[in-house]
Amino acid sequence: GSDSTSKDRLHLSFDIDGLDPGACPATGTAVEDGLTVDEGRAICEACGKTGCLVGMELVEVNPALSDEAGALQTVQAGLSLVQTALASRHQVLRRSLDA
Repeated sequence: GSDSTSKDRLHLSFDIDGLDPGACPATGTAVEDGLTVDEGRAICEACGKTGCLVGMELVEVNPALSDEAGALQTVQAGLSLVQTALASRHQVLRRSLDA
């Protein structure tokens, strides 16, 4: 509500290069043995479920650094991360409005 403070708000900045390059090859600073896409989604879900998520940025996606298939795979993984965060936040908001 209008009485919330900045400490009640969460902004998620997710670097796609934290995910394993097998899942997300279109990034410049890939990390071997990075997180799986499911682990990344779990982080996004947890952030969304706080009810405090007000923004998210997905960074380090660079389709020019991969072939077309790798670029598409990376973009799809990124979309699934954002969708998970937003869907989790939406569920929290819906429950609070229905209560």
